[in-house]
Amino acid sequence: MQNAVAFANNDVITIAWSYGTRPDGCMGFAVYRIDDKGQEKPLPSHAVFKGYKIKPGQTTAEFPLQKFYWKDPYARLVAEKTGNRRFRYKVVPLKGKPGKLVPMTNLPHIVSNEVEISSSVGPGVEAVFNRRLISTQRVSRAFKGKPSSASLLAKIGDLKDPLRASLSGDMVEVLNNFLARAKSSGKVYAALYELDDEELILGLEKLGKRLEIVLSNAVRDDATTKKKIDGNQAARDRLQKKSGQKWDRIMPSNHIGHNKFLVHVDQSGKARAVLLGSTNWTPNGLCAQTNNTIVIEDVKLAARYLDYWKQLAADTRRAKGIPKALQGVKLRTWDGSSKSFTLAAGDALESWFSPNTAAARRSGAKNEKRPSDMEAVVKRIDKAEHAILFLAFYPGSPSIANWSALALAKKKKLFVRGCVTHKSASEGFYYQLKGVTPPKKKKGEKKPVKQDPRVIGAEAFDGKVIP
Repeated sequence: MQNAVAFANNDVITIAWSYGTRPDGCMGFAVYRIDDKGQEKPLPSHAVFKGYKIKPGQTTAEFPLQKFYWKDPYARLVAEKTGNRRFRYKVVPLKGKPGKLVPMTNLPHIVSNEVEISSSVGPGVEAVFNRRLISTQRVSRAFKGKPSSASLLAKIGDLKDPLRASLSGDMVEVLNNFLARAKSSGKVYAALYELDDEELILGLEKLGKRLEIVLSNAVRDDATTKKKIDGNQAARDRLQKKSGQKWDRIMPSNHIGHNKFLVHVDQSGKARAVLLGSTNWTPNGLCAQTNNTIVIEDVKLAARYLDYWKQLAADTRRAKGIPKALQGVKLRTWDGSSKSFTLAAGDALESWFSPNTAAARRSGAKNEKRPSDMEAVVKRIDKAEHAILFLAFYPGSPSIANWSALALAKKKKLFVRGCVTHKSASEGFYYQLKGVTPPKKKKGEKKPVKQDPRVIGAEAFDGKVIP
């Protein structure tokens, strides 16, 4: 069965294709972008045959793709220039010799579905993704082939630098637009983990008394003294003078207040929309790490997040400035129950908050009972019929990587793909799938990480070393 499928988000389009048979004699595939007027243009190519040199303007019609998927990061540029945001893709298998390639006759060309470069994913739901450091060619050009952590941090922290605008994509605009909802009426309730991006701090300051915020601490090393400091302190001091109520949620060591959400409440006090996602409010989070921001216009879900915000504020108040008194019984009990919602488009979702265990985890504890929200995740993994797809930042052990391996062992035809930022988790998938216990490693011992290609580890930028 031959087929071509295109997928789009706010920034890039990915195309994948299959012919259902071995393409003997195929030298690769030319891929053409088709716009709303039916105009076709071959996608750029970034590789050449042996003996050839890369040249400006080369396309996949000259140097075809020797794989079955590709990304089109240029579609967004075309959309911004022409106003057309809808595209299809034609895949043409080529045969012959380099410089004399022609379409194959026994394998016809195939055309994908039409997709749109857009942040809209349905009525009342908007999702944006940043470009982050995976845009390696763009980053390399910006630093003339010699990027360093210090120079990168300087550029992405400069509000006027083109690299910041490029890597952050639509992220900053979406965050600022959400804050602007309360510019003249209503309020924004925020709960944040990291906050040191100048542009976003300015956006929060502009709200004045229309902002109420629960701000945690982000521990980091001081660049000069190397001592541990709160990376949010400068923002904390500024918002103390400007905002309405501000709750300083200073977590004890080895704990983080990992919230990253905003709730817009109208002038009557009714929650209208919620902004959530993985994005920390730092130059790193906006530009250098893989993140998403989601805005959902749903009064019931927004009210649920506002309730959670109030629980965080109450828990902070009860702790009376004692870090170890945070995450008390009342908060954990409230977090222990989920709520389900049906959005405007008919999509169902279940909302959980953490911490929802009876008490904090003990270091090195064995045979722990799974938290309620993770139990719900496992049940959904076990019910998978076709595919399990995931991205995870430091998922711990055991994690969704292990649980996906267990599901795959029972259902061999499941399509499983995952990426984690810690290779111990991807290694966990490898050994779990084989049904064996990972070998113990001696302290300081360095051995190649065992990975299955279906679940891989990818390093995250920590502000020190560019992966």
